[in-house]
Amino acid sequence: MTNNSVENIIDIIDIRKSFGALEVLKGVSLSIKKGEIISIIGSSGSGKSTLLRCINQLEQIDSGEILIHKCPINKKSISQKKILKKTGMVFQQFNLFPHYSVLENISKPLMTVNKISKVKADKLAIDTLKMVKLEDKTNNYPLQLSGGQKQRVAIARELAMGSEIILFDEPTSAIDPELAFEVLSTIKSLANTGRTMLIVTHHINFAKEISDRIVFIDEGTICEEGPPCQVILNPKNARTKQFLNKINKLF
Repeated sequence: MTNNSVENIIDIIDIRKSFGALEVLKGVSLSIKKGEIISIIGSSGSGKSTLLRCINQLEQIDSGEILIHKCPINKKSISQKKILKKTGMVFQQFNLFPHYSVLENISKPLMTVNKISKVKADKLAIDTLKMVKLEDKTNNYPLQLSGGQKQRVAIARELAMGSEIILFDEPTSAIDPELAFEVLSTIKSLANTGRTMLIVTHHINFAKEISDRIVFIDEGTICEEGPPCQVILNPKNARTKQFLNKINKLF
């Protein structure tokens, strides 16, 4: 959690992103403080995941600017490269290497990207697997894990890589609903570690519990943002109210 005296770690300034003729982000601006937890909600196709992918440079913006630690990360530089190494992403589909064990899925990227020894990488991998309560699965392969366990390994990998900012792109959407609580509980356990987290989620109650702020995106623009008690319990925007009414009927 954070307070108003903490500096901004991310500044998103009037960004736009199109895929062909389809404009997905239409002038999005958002500032995020160091250690802040932001949940991003909205309908499918509203631009939520594209926003995360632009922050992590998996997609290039068409205009505007994204600053992390005041560095424009949409422009290549030595500083940009260092900052992006500390910005991790947890995807919907886990992105684990099927031919690596759980331990290797964490340790090998550490050896390759962070250039640390196998002994140190293995120790760090085990330490982070303990954080997500999977230390008994070190020798298993992804095929032997449940969806919830795979996602927790993916989270452990980002923790081991030293990510200061973690972007979660609907981390439970590919998981059986009965197992989603494993992943949500793991993310909750990171809330007091000082990391900055942006979470695209359709779990409204989870967002309400964990977030400093909730951002509602609709058709490529931010319609409403604020503390959970305001956005979820007392939304001001008519579109936010309509979206939440639909969600409440579904769940």
